[in-house]
Amino acid sequence: QQNLSIELSELEDNLLTVLNKAGGDLIGNDAIMVTLKRTKESAAKINRSLLDSRNTNAKLDRQRHVYQRFSSAGSKLYFLLSQLETLNSVYRFNVKMFVRLFQQTLQDPENFSDSKHDRLNKMKASLYRRVFFAIGRSLFKDDIPIFALLLVKSINSELCSQSEWNFLLGRSLEKSQSVLNTPSWADSTQTRSFGILGVICPDLVDSNDFSCEEWTKWGSELECEGHFPASTRASAFRRLLILRALRPDRLLPAISEFCRIELGVPSIYPEPMKLADLWKLHKEE
Repeated sequence: QQNLSIELSELEDNLLTVLNKAGGDLIGNDAIMVTLKRTKESAAKINRSLLDSRNTNAKLDRQRHVYQRFSSAGSKLYFLLSQLETLNSVYRFNVKMFVRLFQQTLQDPENFSDSKHDRLNKMKASLYRRVFFAIGRSLFKDDIPIFALLLVKSINSELCSQSEWNFLLGRSLEKSQSVLNTPSWADSTQTRSFGILGVICPDLVDSNDFSCEEWTKWGSELECEGHFPASTRASAFRRLLILRALRPDRLLPAISEFCRIELGVPSIYPEPMKLADLWKLHKEE
């Protein structure tokens, strides 16, 4: 398109040069008339080509826009990987590896669909699972649940508020704790955590009677994360906050199960790769 614009500009300059040199009677000058005709025809042809080029570019832009949501998810996911270095300095992943996973997702026939919306959703979910398993195999086992949790939050940006996220990860909070009566069945060491929960999620504390018999029984369960009272008024994520405040000993298994369901995988701990598959992957890289 730029070359056509330059060519059109050159035609205009040449025409002006010819007219400037002609002088006298322009109408009676056959050479000038021939030049004018040729310039007009060339200019019309170039203008048609420019219009076609603009239409083609607009069509390509519309087609690219369809995949913008998927490309944005991929970009967000790649920069998420850089955060893993805060867990361990050895967690560094190059662009080449990520691009390979991205291209595999685009070419995966299981993601094909007649509906563009369905295909995009399939590709996005497939990319997250593909990256999760590829990266998960290179992480220490204790770091996998945190990586899975970061991935889930990346998928759903409205999963929780920043204060809820900080509380779950055990980060210090500037807000003072609320003056709440910790349930009698809870460990006395959880008084501060329960008070902070009352500050960041007052509705959660108010809507659940943690001192009732149901919650007392729940507190004594060995695997309480799978036996929340039927009357519990909390989303799956907020149940993690309850565990963080009252039963932190069961938080890690609960995070693992929560992420497993959200990511749609049989387990958040990837199976070891076969030697043949590992060799094939090495050759591809």
